Amino acid sequence: MDSYDNENNAVKHKGIDLFSYAEVPHFLQGNQFIQSGYRVSLSSGQCIQSLFYWSNESVNIWTHLIGFLIFLLLGVYDNLILLPSYDATFWDYIVYTLCLTCFQFCMMCSAGYHLFCAQNEEVCKSWLALDLAGICIGLLGCYFPGIYYAYFCFDHWRRIYLTIACILILITFVIQTHQRFLSARWAMRRLLLFCTLVAYGVFPVLHWVYLNGGMQTQIVQTFLPKVVVVYFLGVLALAFYATKCPERCFPVSSCLPVEFTLKEIPTQSSPLVSSLDRDLGDKQLPQISQEIVCSVSEIWCIWSSGLPGVESSVVAHPGGAGVYMVAFLWRNHDEVQAGKRMHQRRTNE
Repeated sequence: MDSYDNENNAVKHKGIDLFSYAEVPHFLQGNQFIQSGYRVSLSSGQCIQSLFYWSNESVNIWTHLIGFLIFLLLGVYDNLILLPSYDATFWDYIVYTLCLTCFQFCMMCSAGYHLFCAQNEEVCKSWLALDLAGICIGLLGCYFPGIYYAYFCFDHWRRIYLTIACILILITFVIQTHQRFLSARWAMRRLLLFCTLVAYGVFPVLHWVYLNGGMQTQIVQTFLPKVVVVYFLGVLALAFYATKCPERCFPVSSCLPVEFTLKEIPTQSSPLVSSLDRDLGDKQLPQISQEIVCSVSEIWCIWSSGLPGVESSVVAHPGGAGVYMVAFLWRNHDEVQAGKRMHQRRTNE
């Protein structure tokens, strides 16, 4: 049975306590508007056990684990079914696999951070460093296919832009080794650093438009709107993160102790929520949806391959020190082939 400890205000889940924001150590105080559901001083086994209890990190953990599985299945499907149907070259397989592997690594690093950050400060910082490294790898997975296919017929520029992207990511890795990089005082610097990495993608996009004849050409009209949508979503999501909305407007004042499995994630229409509504009344039920909104809304979309390429995707990333993310996919393979043919015709001319 779950119980509530009035002495320390901790909700107990069979040996796992959930604390309020004011009660947890400073390294776990990332968002003051999420006021409860915090795990503290757990062992590795208890962290894994907490996968199946509702906490402030539940949505963060499961969205990344599910995202990892999605990218894993996409990798299997693409390599075994999709690519052979398009008579893909060896390098198509390499680009696809590298892209999706980078995304999988990014998802697993973030899931690990959110799952194990409740152990102690040293473990939390170690996982946070790995989480941020995963973001860099995820960015590499975004840039590589985007630039590779966008500049398919401009090999010189392709090498230049890929080299610059790799250098920027390498510089980010080096900066992350600074002893103060993970400190709270450097939070804004971390955010600006990753925003710079994302903003770099604007330059190859504009150059690609110029090389393909400007806005009036068919290939630009086909793919540029997708890039614009990607960046719009990124700016919108960054605004959500910076302003901490909507949790700023609807702060969660207490945590509902809910044990769930992967098939029992609460939604307003699910039998689990209906049961909770009957048993607990109106006061407790809205907190479930508030926790989901608070966690999912803090998303920062990373630039992705919206140019003529194998797939166009927005990769977002949830992470307690700065970037929250969900996966959003466009998979327009027929348009990719059309783009390649347009490039080939221009080359022959």
